[in-house]
Amino acid sequence: MTRSSAFGTATALLVGGLLTSPAISSAQTFDTSAASVQCNTIIGSAQLKPPVTPSSTGTAIVKVKATLGGCTVTGATPSGLTIVSGSLAGTLNTTGAGGCTGLLMPATISGNLVAKWKAGSGQKLDFSSTTASGGTITGGTFGPEPWGGAYGQFTLSGQTLQPNSAFAGGTPSTVAVTGEDIANLLAQCAPLPAKGIKTIHLAIGGITL
Repeated sequence: MTRSSAFGTATALLVGGLLTSPAISSAQTFDTSAASVQCNTIIGSAQLKPPVTPSSTGTAIVKVKATLGGCTVTGATPSGLTIVSGSLAGTLNTTGAGGCTGLLMPATISGNLVAKWKAGSGQKLDFSSTTASGGTITGGTFGPEPWGGAYGQFTLSGQTLQPNSAFAGGTPSTVAVTGEDIANLLAQCAPLPAKGIKTIHLAIGGITL
């Protein structure tokens, strides 16, 4: 190989390597240790095992999966952090009053809910997710609304944020309203042959972390 051809080959390899090498990220990292986030969109579901029936013991495993939106951040450093969306998932163990009316009573929670965040373009969180553990869930009713419907409402409080969580400055709280109205839930939880409440859909609500 001649000197000129060798130089040309080396140059081509160098240029090709530069073109194919990963781009260096220039995302701004935000400190959320004193920050909180509030999302006013919760759309998802909670699967109950075993289903809630008139003879339920009050102990259940609840698998939660939801998408979060309409989020506003306060207290991040520097300011200007945008949360485009989030996802919420977790498996909770609940212990409370039995039967269908137990849904309206406070119940203790064990297990974690994990929120994963998508930040705005060019932005990066100090931690990519938030983990909230334990707490209490209390049932109630939402409405009646102008069109006549009344719905189930669940409030989570008293949760603890785990280490290495984004938005460590927040106080966790959640209010979620069911997509099913009260009449629908009661029909599902009627005595046999009804099969009990297996899934509760989350339609509206708000979460603060």
